[in-house]
Amino acid sequence: MVVPVKYNKNGSLSKGSKAVPQEEFEIMMRHAVGKVAEVHRRILKGETGASPYRKGQETGCDYCGYRHVCGFDVKIPGYDYREIDKMSMEEAIQAMRAAEEENRL
Repeated sequence: MVVPVKYNKNGSLSKGSKAVPQEEFEIMMRHAVGKVAEVHRRILKGETGASPYRKGQETGCDYCGYRHVCGFDVKIPGYDYREIDKMSMEEAIQAMRAAEEENRL
């Protein structure tokens, strides 16, 4: 078993399942493709600065192989983590939907 999937008696995915319905998966995929395109555009424009996240005590630097050479240091003015709040799956999908709608306008 690769992905733990649980079904309800009616055949729908259970809340404890580690899968999402196809519509939500498509939203997630479009969001990921959009993020890749956005980062690509920024790199082409010359924006190459480090911008790691922080979620609670965890940061994007914790296991980064480049952390000793990238130059990111919160002690230097202008450097700071991008704070990420914890979200439920439903909140994350809703945020992706909202971003998708905003990009259409």
